[in-house]
Amino acid sequence: MRKERAHAHSQQDSASVARESERAIAATAREREIAREQEKKRVKERERKKAHLARDRERVLGKREQAQA
Repeated sequence: MRKERAHAHSQQDSASVARESERAIAATAREREIAREQEKKRVKERERKKAHLARDRERVLGKREQAQA
């Protein structure tokens, strides 16, 4: 009787461990996806800033050329 109970408990424990492991894997996958999205946003913002600086640089160079002419 005691062995049967211990066996049932160990099966129950392994099932709960498996469920917990699945949850952890899913959480890690979600975290990875969130990190990927954040990196995309950072890259997009970096590109936007580069374009903005390039426009400013062109504007300044254009003003210098007008002043010299």
